[in-house]
Amino acid sequence: MNNILILQTARAGSKSVPNKNIAYIDNKKMLFEAPINKVCNNNYENIDICISSDCKTILDTMASKNNISLIERPKNISGDDASHHDVMIHALIEMEKLKSKNYEYVVVLLGNSLGVDLSTILESITAIKKGEYTGGMTVSKFNMFNPYRAFKLEEGQIQNQIEVPSNTNDKNCMGDVYFFNGSCFICDRNVLLSRIGKDPFPWVGNKILPIVEDEPKMEVDDFWQLSHVRRQFNTSWQNYLTREQKQKIEEIDLISSQWSGYKNVEFNIKIWEMLFIDIIGFNKDKGHVNMLDYGFGPGWSKVVGRKISNCNIVGLDIDLPKHNLEFSKFHEITNITTEKWNGKTMPFQDNFFDIITAKASFHKMRNTDPKDMLDELIRISRHNAVWIIGPNYQYDKFYKLMTKPDYMNRYGEALVEKNIRFNTFEWDLLNHQNNVFQPLYAKE
Repeated sequence: MNNILILQTARAGSKSVPNKNIAYIDNKKMLFEAPINKVCNNNYENIDICISSDCKTILDTMASKNNISLIERPKNISGDDASHHDVMIHALIEMEKLKSKNYEYVVVLLGNSLGVDLSTILESITAIKKGEYTGGMTVSKFNMFNPYRAFKLEEGQIQNQIEVPSNTNDKNCMGDVYFFNGSCFICDRNVLLSRIGKDPFPWVGNKILPIVEDEPKMEVDDFWQLSHVRRQFNTSWQNYLTREQKQKIEEIDLISSQWSGYKNVEFNIKIWEMLFIDIIGFNKDKGHVNMLDYGFGPGWSKVVGRKISNCNIVGLDIDLPKHNLEFSKFHEITNITTEKWNGKTMPFQDNFFDIITAKASFHKMRNTDPKDMLDELIRISRHNAVWIIGPNYQYDKFYKLMTKPDYMNRYGEALVEKNIRFNTFEWDLLNHQNNVFQPLYAKE
């Protein structure tokens, strides 16, 4: 198996957008973290990861990640006039000395784009070897920027950059036009070191594999592009799944159509992003907590939560053959597990969970008595635990149930003693357009 070096370059300054690599995305994560976070959780012995930077903030931020080597960039290859090619070669040489081995391929991620997932990288390296390419680079289609529409200003007039035939005003007149989008370069080591490839990117050689990304991406070279990257950062399913996983989920053959909505990847990811980030307030800097997702279903909570938090997420479902068969199809694709219970006793120790979520599941009492469920949820909740029951109309049903005299007598004292707090959320499905989830509010 080939030795592969994944290198992220992210320098301190920028001529076009000052300090763009350490710009925050909605005050949650710095831009340079987005590409490297997609590949840093790998278990391949033949893959090493490093980041090359002259920025103390970037190096200090990545110092806590055990599987990322830090390459401090010397002054002679830093700054506005530095050669990106020199930066790549310097990092390659330093890593080969550090790891005492040679790499066959160097994957270069830029610090100001979203980057690609690891499966795309490995698939592309296989294609490069098979097709005898000298390298590869990611591209996105931008027909509206075709060269016939490019101009220069001379003597106060607009002039064509190139000779333009007649009847070429349509954006598609040149066919599909692709631009390098900043996600990654894949370089053959010998080609990278030789410096004899095709301009403007000689490090990928003369026979270049196009790695076409369906979702249009771009590296940040002007302020207006930050908003585009921000939108992608906050909505991209690629932060959580590979392209192959997404396709397999969308192609799942379900026996019952009632669960077909769980195959909507973008929608389910946005729901759980909202719950984790906007309501629970999780991020990678938060301490470790235990969370139970009651009514785990296909497991979207774990798909999202394991990427954006340090939370130990445990799924729980009622042990029914039909449920097990349907939801296991999702679990196999995303490599997650869930616990089962018999409707009487949950398989957890007392006082274990800090958070319990129940999204559209509290009213589904299949083979379960409501009192048995509540007995167990209270038993396994820690002091000051939070129960998040949603959407809001299910919380209202829960509230009405708990205000009945027999429920108040049975659970009131225990809830007060443990100081269990409640939260809910609301969403307007009529505003669900183009797979963009629009939460309205959260309340405690």
